[in-house]
Amino acid sequence: MKLNFKYSKKNIILVTFLLLVLFILVYLIYADFRQKQGISLISDDLKLKSTKDKIVSFTEYPGPDGQEDIVQYIYGTDKEVPPGNYQGLSEDVAKRTPNSQTFLKSIERLDNTKVKENYVAKFYAGTTFYQSEDNNWFYTETATTTKTAFLQQTENTLADHLKSLFGQPVFAGTNTTYSGVGDGNINNNNASWPIAHDAQVSNGFVTNNSLIISSVQYSSGRYHINRAFLPFYTDSLDDNVIVTSASLNFYVFSKINFDNDGDDFITVVQTSQASNTTLVLEDYDQCGAISNPIEGVDIGSRKDISSDIVVNSLNTFNLNATGVSWIAKTGYTKLGIREGHDVKNSAVVTASGANSVLIYASEQAGTSQDPYLTIDYTSTVTKVKIDQAKVQINNATFNIN
Repeated sequence: MKLNFKYSKKNIILVTFLLLVLFILVYLIYADFRQKQGISLISDDLKLKSTKDKIVSFTEYPGPDGQEDIVQYIYGTDKEVPPGNYQGLSEDVAKRTPNSQTFLKSIERLDNTKVKENYVAKFYAGTTFYQSEDNNWFYTETATTTKTAFLQQTENTLADHLKSLFGQPVFAGTNTTYSGVGDGNINNNNASWPIAHDAQVSNGFVTNNSLIISSVQYSSGRYHINRAFLPFYTDSLDDNVIVTSASLNFYVFSKINFDNDGDDFITVVQTSQASNTTLVLEDYDQCGAISNPIEGVDIGSRKDISSDIVVNSLNTFNLNATGVSWIAKTGYTKLGIREGHDVKNSAVVTASGANSVLIYASEQAGTSQDPYLTIDYTSTVTKVKIDQAKVQINNATFNIN
């Protein structure tokens, strides 16, 4: 049998195209095989805790002591978030965001056209919730791995390329484009209190499931200061709402108070770090003014480490008018916590003495111990009141009383 194939320009283009498609397909299959082979060699502690389509966001940090860089990522779990309840109030789920829950307190009618709605919203210092493509909400968790392991496990596979062709997302297709894990503490350690206190650049920072607020003098005479940063994404507040009050809430799991001299307290300040989603060493001096910063609570509302801080419990700062004015309706509300000796630039004088408070960060599992910001606000909306009216539709009359 003789094949009649004409070497026309059209046929040559068609054959070339088919060969190219075949080459790409073979390459993708080979790359897919190599990736799966490589992933099988990754140790269990470095494997991703979820499929990559549930990864909401990730941030890269320098590795410790010159080791490989670390990737911290937030992923959606399979645990669904039920409608919340706060102080007996039911959540308005329609107002839920990846880091907030809102609860209706009351409604007041102002006149026949307007009502005032009173709400309280809880904003978490991190991406707490993940919304799936079918609009269901799930809790998130945070995990870490090495940069190499992360890239290897998130490299596009053949299935991913096919998903992309049909418009399906490879990573979590939600509105959680921000990472929201900018909370952490930055520290400085030096033999001189003025240098440790006034430094512009930190010796190191920590972004894990706990934060430290402290002023310490070691037995060697060195000083160590830790400042905590807590950015809250409050962008979901409408521009026309009126914020009436706010409080910063955090769960304390440990405290130490060796230098009980009256400066042993913690307080709230406004921060100005370069990024809202990650900390850098240069943010050390961005936790309010270096000495005597403006505080977001009244002096009488500072938390004395000995008498006011309760361990294994939620602790609350009620913000004053200044603190309330820091609430941002666009972007982030940036708060920080510092220890009293650090605030007043008063060196710790007790050798081997530490004044410190340890709190859980947004990376702590679950939400019951996460730091959060509560904001009470009012919103005036137009809702027409219809009283004793008649509506006629197709010769039928309805009376509204």
